[in-house]
Amino acid sequence: NNGTYINYKMIGGVIDLYIFHAGDPDFILKKYHSVIARPYLPPAWGMGLQQARRGYTVKDMKEVVEKYQKLQLPIDAIWADRDINDKGKAFTVDSTGFQGIKEFVHGLH
Repeated sequence: NNGTYINYKMIGGVIDLYIFHAGDPDFILKKYHSVIARPYLPPAWGMGLQQARRGYTVKDMKEVVEKYQKLQLPIDAIWADRDINDKGKAFTVDSTGFQGIKEFVHGLH
């Protein structure tokens, strides 16, 4: 056994086997990405910490954000779930139950 061969046994199924042979790791990685495509990088906020709960009010969300900041914990998004919607309608805001939401959001930026 001088390490010049691969012995692979399987029972049934299908395998897609790609062998990249070169001395340069950068070249191998480029060839690998040419086969599988480049990896997807999600938006920065999508990889961060997000806090969500049903029943939040604007006051609750302000308190949560303030507590995270006080404890120096990262928080990239806070969600009010569907309670924020006006009568359950998508892309609406309950102006009675969520008074001050615009000011809260502007304050976060």
